Amino acid sequence: QRSLTFSSVTILLCWVFSYVYQVFGYHDRLAMWLGLSKLGAMTVMVAIRATPFGFFHVFVAGVAASRVFMIVATEDAETGGAVVPSTKKVILAAKNAPMVLRFGCTAGYVLYACMVVFLTKYIKSHYYFFH
Repeated sequence: QRSLTFSSVTILLCWVFSYVYQVFGYHDRLAMWLGLSKLGAMTVMVAIRATPFGFFHVFVAGVAASRVFMIVATEDAETGGAVVPSTKKVILAAKNAPMVLRFGCTAGYVLYACMVVFLTKYIKSHYYFFH
């Protein structure tokens, strides 16, 4: 149970961390705070949008999400019950997984595409949050 809580909190914190990029990136705030030129500001923003540095929190959230999936969507192969320390073999019980974990990637891309198509005017100022 502690592992499930830790993994869920990790996912939430990674999601909240996405807002850090919004705060730093919007109107080149980070560049202004650091006293960078326009070229320096562009370099920092490209580093955030297009390098592993900018997607580290996404990687961590993915690891935590897969851990949550394995915790809630597996069962003991012999008993059909919850996985316990004495479990010898584990099987997938996808029916136990929340729908967001079964179809989360597809749902996320569909939601993002809908936002880009229908809400571009409203999300433009939050580009870095949705990167």
